[in-house]
Amino acid sequence: MAVPAGRDGHWNDSKDTWHVLDAATGAVLASADLGTVGHGGHQHVHPNGTDVLVDVGEGQDGSFLFRGRLSDTALDVVPYPWEDRVLVALAADGHHFMTVHHDRVTSRSTLTRMAKWSSR
Repeated sequence: MAVPAGRDGHWNDSKDTWHVLDAATGAVLASADLGTVGHGGHQHVHPNGTDVLVDVGEGQDGSFLFRGRLSDTALDVVPYPWEDRVLVALAADGHHFMTVHHDRVTSRSTLTRMAKWSSR
């Protein structure tokens, strides 16, 4: 579950956090600070069953993409190296995913980008 940053003291301390919950009990198994202050996040479960991608939108300030994996009691989070891409599709086999530029007003050549999945 991705929790957006708080506004006026609500939700949390104005930092986006990502939580892994136990499906049976709702207990928090692990959490990670994303270092973003977003307006929301969309999660995409990878077909391998162990990884999840979360796309956090910060409005005009960009969009950030992270890969997360639960290992023991920690949530290992890896950020992708751009701040202007929005995840729009994940291939059914999990080998590629597609992003678009977050403001969609750039040249056509940079609007859509395919990326190869890396398990590292």
